[in-house]
Amino acid sequence: MKKSLLPPCCLLAILFAAACAVDHISAPAAPPPTPAPDPLVAQGQARWLAYKCYECHGTRGEGTDDAPDLTGTRLDADAVALFLQRPSAHARSIGMPSIPAGSPDLQPLVAFVLSLKSPPSPPQQ
Repeated sequence: MKKSLLPPCCLLAILFAAACAVDHISAPAAPPPTPAPDPLVAQGQARWLAYKCYECHGTRGEGTDDAPDLTGTRLDADAVALFLQRPSAHARSIGMPSIPAGSPDLQPLVAFVLSLKSPPSPPQQ
């Protein structure tokens, strides 16, 4: 009978570490901020996750090299809706979908994007 080079407890530790590493590698990106109590914002967050907006805009809308920071946007609801309906050529080229005006996803996404905005800083004296 051959003897194992490693005791059984070491083999278990190695298998556990390998399983954790695989789980860590395939883990999805962290979700955006906790949804506000507003049901429209919560629905928008669900759509944000489904469309994988966080892949380009960051998990909290902070922006990346591929897409702008949404926490500091100066766009109002109408401008956000218009951009979602007709993204720029650059946004389309990197995978941003167009959300038609009649889509049930449009207003929830607008509400969620606006919820990401940081409150304005108080004026400095």
